[in-house]
Amino acid sequence: MLRSSIFLFGVFNIIAAARVTHILANNSNFGVHRGDPADVGDYPYEVIFEFPTEPKITCTGAIVSDHHIVTTAQCTKFVAKLDGLARVGSNTKGNGGFEHKIDKVWFHEKWNDNLTNNIAIIKVFEPFQLDKIPKVITPLDQNEEIKSGTNGTISGWGFSESGIGQQFCKINVVTIDGDNCKRIWGAEFVEKVSLCTESYKEEENVLCAGNFGDTLVFGNGKDRHLAGLLSWLPSQHQPDEPVRTYTNIAMYHNWINKVIQY
Repeated sequence: MLRSSIFLFGVFNIIAAARVTHILANNSNFGVHRGDPADVGDYPYEVIFEFPTEPKITCTGAIVSDHHIVTTAQCTKFVAKLDGLARVGSNTKGNGGFEHKIDKVWFHEKWNDNLTNNIAIIKVFEPFQLDKIPKVITPLDQNEEIKSGTNGTISGWGFSESGIGQQFCKINVVTIDGDNCKRIWGAEFVEKVSLCTESYKEEENVLCAGNFGDTLVFGNGKDRHLAGLLSWLPSQHQPDEPVRTYTNIAMYHNWINKVIQY
C-alpha cells in the first residue's frame, strides 16, 4: 500500500511544476542570502540537488539514512523531471564532494501542491559514505511541541556577492507563533504541520527567497535535530521578507521512518 500510494517518479502536476520553475529560474536572489559563510563539514547532513539542464534551479534536503534524503514535495518535481543528482560534502554548488544518482522518489500521499504535507523522501543508488563527510541527522520526535522563541539555524547554498555560483552559508533564526505567521502568509499557513521563523538579528535579513528544502535545525553538535524544511515561497512576497515557512518535521517523524524502510 505504501509503495503504490506514495511512489512518484515521472508523474507530475505540470501546471504547478511550471509555475514553481518560473519562480525559481527567474529570481537571481534565491538561496540563503546575507548570512554567514559556513563549512558544509559542520553541517554534514546537508544535500544539494542539481539539474544540469536547468542550472539556475536548486533545491536541498537532509540525509536521514545511508540511502535516503528528506526534502519538500516541490523538490520532487524537479528531481525526476529534470534528471537531477544529489551532491554532498561540498561548499560550492556544481563541484566537489560526492555525487549521487537518484534511484526513487516518494512524496506524501496527501500532499496537494500546498503547505500541508509538503514532504518527500529521495533514495540514492549508492549509499552515502558516512565514514567521511556525509552524516545522518535525526528528525525531531513525532508530535514534539515547538515553542515560539526557539532558536535554530537554517543553512543552504546562497549566491555570492558577485552573483556567480552558490556558496554554503547559514543564518541564526528564531521561531514565531502561528498567529504572527498567519498575518504574513494568510490562509496558506497551516499551524501544526508548518513552522515559521524570522531572523535572529534584524540586519541578517534571514532568507532572500531561499531554496525548497533548506534545513532548519535545533541544537548543536550531537544534540542537533532536524526541525523543518523550507517549504513555500509565494511570488507575491518581497524577497527581503525575513519570515519564512517550513514543513514541521515533528509531524512527520513516523512517516519518514516508515518510508526509509524501502
